[in-house]
Amino acid sequence: MKNPNPLERSPDDLDLEIGRYLLADELGSKKVGDEEARSVGRRWFALQIEKLRSAVCDSDVVKNHLSGSQVKTRNELFAAVVDVLLKMSGLAGVPVATLGARLIHYGIEQLCTCNDSGDS
Repeated sequence: MKNPNPLERSPDDLDLEIGRYLLADELGSKKVGDEEARSVGRRWFALQIEKLRSAVCDSDVVKNHLSGSQVKTRNELFAAVVDVLLKMSGLAGVPVATLGARLIHYGIEQLCTCNDSGDS
């Protein structure tokens, strides 16, 4: 049984869930293997990273956390990221808690201080 707390799940598990959501409507009843769904989730995450970076890194809570002026706990940072994601469009129905946890695992510092491909 998967852990209901997304922060306690591994990046691989989160990628799998993202991939399953993305493929749910496209394939109908055809069963997709975990590796294929995980790969779809990873690719989607990598393709979305710039849009996510723009939204998340513009958050005052995230800016204050990164500057050290108001360091947040992991749960507080997760809540702030989820709040930003709730206001975004174009997330293809991916649950914001899952995506928020994936961003926390990716690393908010990495997201907001460098430009890379989203691999992590």
